This record gives sequence, structure tokens and C-alpha cells, in this order.
Amino acid sequence: MSAVPSQPAPAATDAIPDETLQLPPAATAPAGAAKDAGADATLRLPPSLPNTPTPSPQKAALARSSPGTPPDGVGAEDDLGAGLALFQEEGDLASDLAPEDDEGSVEYKLMLVEPTEARLQHLITQCAFRVNEGLGECLYELGYEDDGRASGITPAQMQSSIDTLKEMAAAIEAEATVMHVLEGKAGRCAEVMVRRKVIPGLSCVDLRIAVAGNVDSGKSTMIGVLTGNGALDNGRGLARSDVFMHRHEMESGRTSCVSQQLMGFTAAGEVANVKVNDSRVANATWKEIVEMSGKLITFSDLCGHEKYLKTTVSGLSNHTDYCMILVGAERGVTRMTKEHAGVALNLKLPLICAMTKTDLAPEHVAKATETAMFKLLKKMGKLPMRIRTADDVVACIKAFASHTKCTPVFRLSNVSGEGLDLMRLLLNLLPPRDLYVKRRSEPTQLVSERPLPTLQ
Repeated sequence: MSAVPSQPAPAATDAIPDETLQLPPAATAPAGAAKDAGADATLRLPPSLPNTPTPSPQKAALARSSPGTPPDGVGAEDDLGAGLALFQEEGDLASDLAPEDDEGSVEYKLMLVEPTEARLQHLITQCAFRVNEGLGECLYELGYEDDGRASGITPAQMQSSIDTLKEMAAAIEAEATVMHVLEGKAGRCAEVMVRRKVIPGLSCVDLRIAVAGNVDSGKSTMIGVLTGNGALDNGRGLARSDVFMHRHEMESGRTSCVSQQLMGFTAAGEVANVKVNDSRVANATWKEIVEMSGKLITFSDLCGHEKYLKTTVSGLSNHTDYCMILVGAERGVTRMTKEHAGVALNLKLPLICAMTKTDLAPEHVAKATETAMFKLLKKMGKLPMRIRTADDVVACIKAFASHTKCTPVFRLSNVSGEGLDLMRLLLNLLPPRDLYVKRRSEPTQLVSERPLPTLQ
């Protein structure tokens, strides 16, 4: 069975076609712009997305466990969320959005400056509606008109609006986190995520991601690194030892059954899998992860070998929200890669692609593998999007909200840590699959257990 026709391997000099999904201007601005901006425009990255060079995961976890000092140039007058992520540099322009939808988990607000008590209660009710629409989380676009124009507001108005949004979120047992800041036509625009806090008895955002791909593409190792205590793999299978379930899997290094691992994010967007006791980093138990998390990601580690294809198909069809396809950079796109991608396509699963083992492959080999991945995705009707920066991740999340053809493509290394922070950011922002979106345009139907009376 071959879901996608086999194609010859591309030459290393092939260029990725130009029809690749293009990012908005805000996501393609040069990283070195406006370096001479004042303290008011000082940028800093959150603990989940450390600055370059990336510190070791153990040191990052220890740093999160103790109070720190704010970065240089950050003042109390313009913290825009008390040290949260500002991924854009001053001067980058916000692009206009589609007109606001009255349904869904995205809300546009020009500003929220000192509302009256009656207005505040209305805003709180509206915020609760958006959070429920997003099954526990929603996104606020501040500085945007209802028609999607990125007008922008002054820094003082933006700070006041964020304070009001935090008050609204606290009223519904949620937490507001600034994710993105841009320059609009006449001031600043911001994207703020509102996520419900952990409340006993209430369900949180729960996504299921099936990880597929050819044998030896690093599926179990990547899951072990993402769901572990933050430590990287040693190149000899250390991380995957926590994922394998049978002795023969440990001996062969190949998965033969579907296993599941849990990854959690707190309401503030921090990874909940790491705990620090007496300055020692350890793995949190599933019970501790669930208790701390406002969003849960359940990974299904699928088999890559051809003789376990039926097991892989069963795992893909078991209440899966997204499918993650991994391709080894040194091996390229294989027949089983196409088989798994074809099954996911027929199941109408949104795809997330990653090229792993980039530390082993020479650049020309990795380039050829990436070219083959893009050609395969386009043949399947997808729009591949390269993920190089946090801005690309945010642009991809917006594209996910409008259509499922968008497919992010990462470069990952479980040994060097390349691309892992961007993958964690995508998982933190990944929206739940809204299975009833396509049904909104259908006519309303009345369902009754009893037959309706006929008119005489």
C-alpha cells in the first residue's frame, strides 16, 4: 500500500520551490533591525525560550526555581506583562488581519483603558465566552480594529489594556500572558494568550499528537527529550529509554507498540514536566503534571518499521488531533515516510513536520532532505512553512486557525538542542482542533427523540 507515489531522491543542489507559504511582513523582518532603540523597547525572552546561547536545561530549570532580577533596561512603567515574551523588535510592522469572527477563540480589541464597572463586567463575560470557545484558552489581539486593521495604540495605553486584560482573566480563574508585540500604523499591537488556570473538577486543554515516521528517525528520542526533565540525549539512546515499554525495544532501539507520554504547560506557558527539589532537577510524575498544567499534550509514539504498519495506523486513528511526521536528515524521505503521511492525509489530520538528526547530516544532505520534504508536502496539497524563529511560530499558529493546509517544518537535534525551544513554543500555542468549525455554515437541524406532530 502506498498512499503517495514514490519519487526519485532530489539532487542536493535542488532549490525549494518558490510557492512555499510566505510569512507576513512582520515575520520576515531582519533580526538586526533597530538595535539602537531605547530602554522602552528592550526585548527579552521567557524561560521557555532562552536567549542565545541556550543554557543547559538543568540550569534553566534551576533558574526558574529561584527569583531573578529583571533584564537590563526593563522598567516597571513598560513591562508589558512583567518579563514575558516580546519576540519582535521595534520597527517591525504588524500586518492587517481578517475581520473579527463573532465565534471562535480570537478577540480583537483596540484598547481596554480604564473601563467602567458595567463595561468591565461585560468584558469579563466576553472573555469567558472566548475561553470556552477555545476549550480553555483564547487569544486577544490588542491594538486591532474589528475589521482587522492594525491601528496600534501608545505604550501607556497598551500597558493599561494589558492590566485590564489581566484583571478580566483573574475574574474567570485564568491567566493572561503577552506572547507577541509589534508596531502598528499608529502605535503598538500585542497578542495576549488567556489560559484557564488549573481548577479541580474542570477539564483543561488536552491535545493528542501522534508521532510517526520511518524507523530510526528519532521519534522515541524526541518524545523522551520533550517530556523529560529538560536534559538532551547523549547520542546513544539515553532519552528514549524512558519511552520504551519492552526489553526487546531497548535492545533493538525500535518501537514495536504504541506508547504514550505526557507533556504539560502551566497557565503561564511554562513546561510542567520539570521539578526542582533541593537544587536537583527531576522528572515530574503524571499526577504532578496534571495538577500543575492548564494544557496537556499526549504524545503517541508510533512504530516506524514496515511490519508494524497496522499498529501505526491504529495509533493514528485513535482520537488523534495532530500528526507529527519525523524525517531523519541523514536518511531522507523514505517509502514508509510517504506511507505514514498518506495515512494521516486520508484521516484529515493536520501535519507538523520535523527533520531530525541535523547534527549528523552534512549541510548539503540536510538541504536535499528538506527539499524532498517540501516536494512531498506540496504534492499532498499542503503549504509547508519553514520555522526558524519564534515569529515564524506565531505566524504558523495564525495560519492554523484559518486552514489546516499550513504545515510547519522544523530542524531538530535531540543532541545539540537545535529547534527544540521552537517546538516547545509551537506546542504551547497549538490550538485545539475545532471539529465543529465546518458545521457552522450548515443549516440548523432540530433533533428530537419523539416524532414531531404533523399538521392537519
